[in-house]
Amino acid sequence: MQIPKISQDKVKKNFEIFLSQTEKKLNRGQKTDIKDFSTGLYQFSSAFGKTPDADILVKKANQFAERFTSNGNNNFAGVIYSFLLKVVKSPKIVETLAVKQLAIAKRTNDPIHIMSRTAHIRKVYQGIAPNSPEHLKWLREEVRSIRRVINHYEHATKNFQTVSHNVKPKEFYEEMLGFTLVDEGKILKKQSPKEAMPVMLEAKEIFAKLNNEKALDFINQLIKETESKLKK
Repeated sequence: MQIPKISQDKVKKNFEIFLSQTEKKLNRGQKTDIKDFSTGLYQFSSAFGKTPDADILVKKANQFAERFTSNGNNNFAGVIYSFLLKVVKSPKIVETLAVKQLAIAKRTNDPIHIMSRTAHIRKVYQGIAPNSPEHLKWLREEVRSIRRVINHYEHATKNFQTVSHNVKPKEFYEEMLGFTLVDEGKILKKQSPKEAMPVMLEAKEIFAKLNNEKALDFINQLIKETESKLKK
């Protein structure tokens, strides 16, 4: 027996009904499980790979996320944006979504999500405009956001609002900072070797503290190359 396929129009209608029902429950103050909401969203994942229907679904999801935000349901809006960031392919749409979720993370004072969203935007520019001023700008934003997680680790872990991921050990974020500094240093090495040196030396200090020998070898090589550039 062949199972009939659900038409795209039906999928779009079901998607809107799902979001609308959640909105009504939230507006009525009814208990709504955010994990169930997230699970329900991901049942529509495959529909987002089909254009032009995907554009309509993204627009619809974005509208609901904005309404959730305006009604104070930031967590549910954040789940929608996180979902869209995983299923949408267009870099410019990803940037727009990440900026919106970054704003929510700042409003809810969630350092780990601030860090994640700055990383998303950095990846967009890394893909569409590598080594550009915008790429470097968001790399530096990412460095600042990782520092905040490390320097205020207890606060960051308490304010991390998520339905699926656990907070990593502090050392994980320290190593992340080291590798992000390496990425910043590699761009500066080409554009301004003098600025690159303190960035690379900080990365070296982090890798030494964490006993990451492979990363240490790599950063030492970059430092040598940068020193050679400065001598010319």
